[in-house]
Amino acid sequence: MNLHHLVRPVSALTNFFILRSLRRPWRELCRCVLIAALIGSFEVISQAASYSFTQIADSTGGFSDFGTAPSINASGIAAFLGTLSAGGTGIYTGSGGPLTTIALSSEPTFSSFGSGGTPINAAGKVAFLGNLDAGSNGIFIGDGVTTTTIVLGGVAPFVLFPLQIPLSINAADKVAFEANLNTGVQGVFAGSGGGSPTSLYLNSDPTFSGFGAVVSINTSGTVAFGAGLDAGDTGVFAGDGGATTSIAVSGGTFDNLINSQLSINAAGTVAFVTSFSGVGQGVGQGVFTGSGGATTTIVTNKSPFATFSSPSINTAGKVAFLANLNTGAKGIFTGPDLVADKIIRNGDALFGSVVNGLRFGNSAFNDAGQTAFYYQLTDGRRGIAVATPPVLRILSITRLSGETLHLEVSGVANLTYSIYATTNLNQSFTSIGTQTAATDGTFRFDDTNAPSFTQRFYRVTLP
Repeated sequence: MNLHHLVRPVSALTNFFILRSLRRPWRELCRCVLIAALIGSFEVISQAASYSFTQIADSTGGFSDFGTAPSINASGIAAFLGTLSAGGTGIYTGSGGPLTTIALSSEPTFSSFGSGGTPINAAGKVAFLGNLDAGSNGIFIGDGVTTTTIVLGGVAPFVLFPLQIPLSINAADKVAFEANLNTGVQGVFAGSGGGSPTSLYLNSDPTFSGFGAVVSINTSGTVAFGAGLDAGDTGVFAGDGGATTSIAVSGGTFDNLINSQLSINAAGTVAFVTSFSGVGQGVGQGVFTGSGGATTTIVTNKSPFATFSSPSINTAGKVAFLANLNTGAKGIFTGPDLVADKIIRNGDALFGSVVNGLRFGNSAFNDAGQTAFYYQLTDGRRGIAVATPPVLRILSITRLSGETLHLEVSGVANLTYSIYATTNLNQSFTSIGTQTAATDGTFRFDDTNAPSFTQRFYRVTLP
């Protein structure tokens, strides 16, 4: 028997894999689906394994340009700073439909905004630096309805914040940042409004002599940062104000780590970009991850890669980053393979033109594998877009010895999926196991209980 079937995805995150006959009525199909799976062959008709791209905003729709790399939250909502064609700037969020305005320079309160980033949390609240009409500046969070002051610059004990100050926000609305005090002390701080931010680490205290500008905070309030040590070395560290975890320290493999670009996930794993020159390592630059033990190399600048920036790590430990290639092109990748790990690069077709410029930030990669990025096109357009990985799809279903059913599925690399089954689509699905996708996004599952049923339907979801 040769039963043709279609894979019909419900969404990119939750998919029912329903086998539908192209020739047989539904009642007969329900009787023969599993039989066909056990004794026949399957032809899978499904979507191509390529990213889809959603335009969030571009320079033909009221904007002349966009000031920083955008960010993205778990729901796929991107946040960005836009320069308006009519004059002024604004901070916006969107996911492909109408935009939400977070703050405008043309309205009272703000005269302009900083260029250090607009990180967004799960609730849709955006952290940003705002220059005030009154002359000072500050760090704020807003959701389009209310704006909360985290801290004011130029008001004791803080000096004015630099326009390029990088910010990071977590689900509890806590914003982390590096700043200088009017006493000359430098530190890493975190706050959520309603009081002065907490000083997590200061260079006037023992251990640290100074800090890099880039910080990243996770859901539990742990902040990753680069720092110089009183002893003379530099490193990447993580902590919430108490004892720190050393992610990487210079002197062995790594060079100066104080200014590392970095990102931390919910599990406390930090992705960072730094140079290396350790014995046996050669000399170069790379993207690495670590959580306090041995570090993991994601990619180094062996051909075709030249340099890296803006690593962004999600909960599964997958890292996306911006890379400059030896050819002079730029691209956003998730690993060392120029083809298999590519999200988008210069020369790719996009929105009816060709990409010739990209920007990417360290809070622009979510758990669904979506990335937010700034693009420039050869026709002159500029904009903000979100790349979404392929939806889940069944690649094949085959019979093994003992009539075990072997499923091969394509999803998002390194994410863990749950497999469910039922004998009747009118009844609920039951969990039968989990599998983690490999680096190429595929995973395999053997249903050893399949021979006990006359028919079975499968569903695969992200937990």
